[in-house]
Amino acid sequence: MEHITENNQTWLRSLRERGWLRSVLLVLLSAGFLLLQAVQMHRSVNLGSLLSLSLPVLALNCAVLLWAALVLRLLLFRWHWALLASALLSTLWSVANLFVLELHGSPLFISELRSFGTAMDVLGGYSLHWTAAVTRQIGYGFGLLALAGGAFLLREPMKGKLPRSLLKGLGLTAALLAGLSAVLWLLLFVWQTPKPRKSMGWTWSEGVRSYGYVCAIVEDVDRAANAYVKPAGYDAAHLNALSRVPQPEPPVKPDVILILNESFCDLHEQLDYTTDVDELEDFYSLQNAVFGKAVVTSREGHTNNTEYELLTSNAMHLLSVAAPFNYVNLSRTPHTLPRYLQSLGYKTAAMHCGSPSNYARNRVYPEMGFDRVVLGPEQFTRRSYGNRPWLDEDNYADLISLGEEMGDGPKLLYLLTFQGHGGYEANPPELDTVHVQEDFGEKTDELNEYLTSIRMSSAAFRALTEHYSKADRPVIICMLGDHIPALFTDLPMRPTASEAEQEVMERTVPYVIWSNYGAELPTGDEYMTVTDLVPSLLRAAGLPLSTYYRFLLQLREEIPARTLHGYYRDADGSTGLLTEHPAYGDLCLYYELEYNGLVCGRDYREDLFLP
Repeated sequence: MEHITENNQTWLRSLRERGWLRSVLLVLLSAGFLLLQAVQMHRSVNLGSLLSLSLPVLALNCAVLLWAALVLRLLLFRWHWALLASALLSTLWSVANLFVLELHGSPLFISELRSFGTAMDVLGGYSLHWTAAVTRQIGYGFGLLALAGGAFLLREPMKGKLPRSLLKGLGLTAALLAGLSAVLWLLLFVWQTPKPRKSMGWTWSEGVRSYGYVCAIVEDVDRAANAYVKPAGYDAAHLNALSRVPQPEPPVKPDVILILNESFCDLHEQLDYTTDVDELEDFYSLQNAVFGKAVVTSREGHTNNTEYELLTSNAMHLLSVAAPFNYVNLSRTPHTLPRYLQSLGYKTAAMHCGSPSNYARNRVYPEMGFDRVVLGPEQFTRRSYGNRPWLDEDNYADLISLGEEMGDGPKLLYLLTFQGHGGYEANPPELDTVHVQEDFGEKTDELNEYLTSIRMSSAAFRALTEHYSKADRPVIICMLGDHIPALFTDLPMRPTASEAEQEVMERTVPYVIWSNYGAELPTGDEYMTVTDLVPSLLRAAGLPLSTYYRFLLQLREEIPARTLHGYYRDADGSTGLLTEHPAYGDLCLYYELEYNGLVCGRDYREDLFLP
């Protein structure tokens, strides 16, 4: 036995003395380790998606992991410790990812770690289940640890001061890290090949399946770190021209109901057509209401952009990302609508029957300050219209029930509906109650189903106002569409005279403000940018307005319709580029004020955002 041990030690010594052989083995071991690690990082998302990646994309994912391994090597000095630490971190991350996927519906990203405390609170209400997938994942981890353990056999004993070979190795590692950093920077952020810089929109899945989970993590970090765009010439001293105006206590604090209605649109704004039944008759015949045209940021989608502008009164202009809820931390933003109304003594609640993880609403609604958050299909009454689930009628019944549960006192109820969501080929034609008189080819049936949904939505909203018209408490309701439906892009749109008019037309949806107590409502049939809608609603409700909200109302008088891509429409119908508008200076000051409230840095002017 002693002879065998001595021979083993001699063999290991001879291997260590062959520096080139040790280097080759370490390279092979590291390459195999990185490939297994890449598999492991993807396994909990979808192994098939990893195997379907192109070789350049797979190599890019492995290169990112190699970059992390090189950083660990510099921090821990020795390869065997770096490989061991990497194996442990990878195993812990991927097992955690399994639980996050199960409970959250999306993978674990770096940007979500800022909500770790909230996540732990949420997890307290769930039971974590040990599944076969978890066991399998840990098994992969042990395999990685075994590979990392093999590196210990090749380690060079270190006694006393650092050996010259180790110093040379660290120098080589630093050089490799610098070179790899430059290559990855060029590939990911300059040339954007084989992966574009931005591949994840309203959902994570497309980016992960196309370019891999590891690269998706890099994109997530990049977006989270660079979400805000600093206005040109920003200087907090410019805000000295603004000051807080003390607001009196309002005589009435009505319940405020804000409804963002999925794909609710008056297509007559964009399309010439006639129908056998007026799909919007119940909507436009409401009493004690004013109607107008809201200009949203996006067309045919991106609900989250409209949600962000509506609930924060912040313009998407200052964000470098779409789907802001995925990347913006709203926990410190003082002028979210729920947080603002809470300062006035309101209880607040947010509701949506769709998946809680879409646009990270299960994280962001609490971040915004909502007291109650009701998310997910299981939380809602569900009754279908053919194959279309979650009718507005039922969403409104659940909203009324939640309001009653919240008791007396002023409250804010925010609801994002689902009924009007595309596509519009779910039902057989005989279920349609609205029919266009023109022939739109294969799109005719889709248009009929969409307009039938709009008719049902209009009737449901009318019934909601009839319910609250009998309420003991004062109530004010605002409802608007989030965007026009995607199907309109395949239809012959009404011709326009200019690009600016087209920009506004493609982003115009109806809004309505109704009250049961004779609130002083704004004049009707007006254009309004989504950021200005909540200040207008609060003014109609007779509630105190912050300097920020009052400045938006002033801006609305000057430039009522402003698009994300830099166009305007004035009250007189004139259109053009925002940079050429006489009030462009005030718009720039608004951007500086918004940026001050977003970043909340040392120059933060809290007084401008308080009631």
